[in-house]
Amino acid sequence: MKKRYVWGLVACFSIVVGVFCCAQNQALEIRTPTLTIEYGHPFNVDVAQLLNTDDQRVIQSIKVDTTSLVMKAHDYPEVGHYILPFTYKYGFGEKKGELKLEVNDTTAPVFTKKRDVFEFVIGEIDSDFNYIESFSVEDLSPVTLEVMFDFIDYDTPGEYYGTLSATDTSKNQSQTPFTLKIKQKVITKAENPTHATCSVTPDTVTQPTIIQGVIIANKKHPLPQSYAPQENAEAGDNIRRLIQDMRDLGFDISTGYSGYRSFDTQQKIYNSYVSSDGKEEAERYSARPGYSEHQTGLAFDLKHKNGNLVEKEHEAAWIKEHAHTYGFVLRYLEETESITGYIYEPWHLRYVGDLAEDIKNSGLTLEEYLGFEGGGYCQ
Repeated sequence: MKKRYVWGLVACFSIVVGVFCCAQNQALEIRTPTLTIEYGHPFNVDVAQLLNTDDQRVIQSIKVDTTSLVMKAHDYPEVGHYILPFTYKYGFGEKKGELKLEVNDTTAPVFTKKRDVFEFVIGEIDSDFNYIESFSVEDLSPVTLEVMFDFIDYDTPGEYYGTLSATDTSKNQSQTPFTLKIKQKVITKAENPTHATCSVTPDTVTQPTIIQGVIIANKKHPLPQSYAPQENAEAGDNIRRLIQDMRDLGFDISTGYSGYRSFDTQQKIYNSYVSSDGKEEAERYSARPGYSEHQTGLAFDLKHKNGNLVEKEHEAAWIKEHAHTYGFVLRYLEETESITGYIYEPWHLRYVGDLAEDIKNSGLTLEEYLGFEGGGYCQ
């Protein structure tokens, strides 16, 4: 009976020892099988979180092999997937494990220098212009810069909207918008104007003078007597739009206006003014037939509902400030009679289309802006 008892104790002890040894020979569960870090961050692993144990002797024995990391002279690993073997002491020997490391680049390039607006005059810029040199980008990997426009015409004044994109090797992208303003060349007073020959009259001139697409009619540049284009459709649409907008704002403006006049109509008007005010005075505000802008179909005189010409100060101020948005310029400015040949006429608008904004901003007359001779008649 005693022998059976002893052998029972031995058997139990053996089982306990076997279970203990078996447990000690098994590897510990890896608590953190995969570690993800952002590109540019140093590789640091908290070994205490690596294994599913609180045993400090085990934790302190962990050694991670980082020789497979590609560092490229940095203190952080390159983008990629890594398998990092590690060892630790547990039980009766050394155990092995693997840590998967994911190094991802999810950070887009950062613009450190950028330009919001580029301004050029026609002829100063073309498709070879280097926009990129006006921008700087910061990123940990090589960056590709690309300039994009939805539409651009380097030969036409206007505002064009572009985008500069910066894309790194991980396809992260940043974009910044910019505006390209292309302006018409402004002719200043210092430049020599185109001189009229003074040898042509409405009877002898064969075609209108055209400068930068603008039909010219003043006391030095007559139109052919037979020139009869009627009202320009685009100009007519825009003058009616301007008038309606003024009426909507409460201005006392008539929907009727003085627009296109034929050579014969202008002759009747001119003769009437000469009869009433004398030739010298009449020619300060009325053109001889063949010299009137109204014959181009591009000039318009605004009127009040009672038929009087628009010249009240608040009306004139609005027209001067806003006419360019409809493609018009105030043709005869204050104190420019020696240049234009006519007194100040706040009611007289001339359609020039896309040039209107530049002309308005220049503060110049059409003669000064386009560089053609004005003033009085040759004879």
